[in-house]
Amino acid sequence: FDQRGMNPYSSIHRTASRGRLVRRNGSCKFERRCMMSNSTSDQKIQQVHRLLGAFDTNLPVNAAKTAPASWYIDDEMFEAEKKSVFRSNWIHVGRKDQLELPCSYFTGKFLGMPYIVTKDENDTLHAMWNVCAHHAAIVCQDPAGVAKEFRCPYHGWCYRNDGRLVQAKRLRGIKDFKARDNGLKPLQVDTLGPFVFIAFGEDPLPPLSEVFGEILEGPLQSFERLENLQFVKRVEYPLECNWKVFCDNYLDGGYHV
Repeated sequence: FDQRGMNPYSSIHRTASRGRLVRRNGSCKFERRCMMSNSTSDQKIQQVHRLLGAFDTNLPVNAAKTAPASWYIDDEMFEAEKKSVFRSNWIHVGRKDQLELPCSYFTGKFLGMPYIVTKDENDTLHAMWNVCAHHAAIVCQDPAGVAKEFRCPYHGWCYRNDGRLVQAKRLRGIKDFKARDNGLKPLQVDTLGPFVFIAFGEDPLPPLSEVFGEILEGPLQSFERLENLQFVKRVEYPLECNWKVFCDNYLDGGYHV
């Protein structure tokens, strides 16, 4: 703990420090230089504001410029995008026909965040963090399948298809432990047409029909064959570039990617 009684290794007051052990007046003391994360956080916010301020969004199209290079390479900009773009919006993760059977599921990872989407025996969709409440191990290792229960390979905690904890080993004598409070943490899930979306943010989002209804429902209905298509397999392509580079090139006709 530092002089203010704060744990420098807590999630709020984490420090980046280096130090040395010195002897003074017959006693030893560890001297350390600390930079508190709250000041670092302020600096990061200011950095992002500077990057955003370098771009004029009020210019007409015929005088507009491309976004500055810093938007594509700056780490602080990317961290801000994770929060404001990806964790605050619906993310498309699959299709409904991947969950045709009762107790079917599929898993994935987005920006390092592991998730699992399931359909229970009552045909209700669920989405959850694919992370055990015990020691944060990945619970379901398979990309897809059918299962009524998921058992964590680490210490055998067992969860129902809907995320409820049904068995927790090595907890004899633990007071005030409630299984209902230690299931797989839920994520918001919704569908639009044949597509499945989830949301990673803590604040609930409006239904997809309100967010994308006017934009997507018409085109989806005009392409009736989308409903008739069947999921075959998932193929992943690692892209060694900023996500906006991919979007920029895809919007330029699509054939570049």
